[in-house]
Amino acid sequence: MANYHRTGAGKIDYCVAMSNERNVTALERANMKSGLQRVMQEWVDTLVGFEGFPITKVDLDVISYAVTHRSQVQGDTTGLDIFTTSEVDNEGTTKCDPRCYRDNLKSSEDGETTCPGGEKNMFDMELRLAQWPMNILGFGAEWGQAFRPWFIFRHTDDDMLWTLRHEMGHSFGLIGEF
Repeated sequence: MANYHRTGAGKIDYCVAMSNERNVTALERANMKSGLQRVMQEWVDTLVGFEGFPITKVDLDVISYAVTHRSQVQGDTTGLDIFTTSEVDNEGTTKCDPRCYRDNLKSSEDGETTCPGGEKNMFDMELRLAQWPMNILGFGAEWGQAFRPWFIFRHTDDDMLWTLRHEMGHSFGLIGEF
């Protein structure tokens, strides 16, 4: 997990990929960020001091969105990168620009980013909001978490965030795979 906290500074930047036509309001964005922050801090609080885990406070920000139409991200978008030409996987799921995924720098020959906008536009984790034919709420992997949009926007401030906590555990390798 410490690898995600850039240079031990306790900072994690997210990109949110929305593979649907749903609009997201400024209030929904603020609530989602607050939920992500709260759950991430719960993980940090649990790990403080475990095998020398150095972080005590996490600073989480949502710095970018990948959407079908720019107008989906409503309200003031000052300071946000909004991508409408993001990659789509073989299932049609929108993904944030892989050139901006900080973990990809590890495989870069020179350690330089090719992310449009440079270092300030790099993200550490991705939250994918998509509909799937499967009967699941979400999942977690090394790149971040994925959920059905209705779930995230309905449950950012209630006890159902245990599912986000669980999926973050998968992202950090703290909960095994099924």
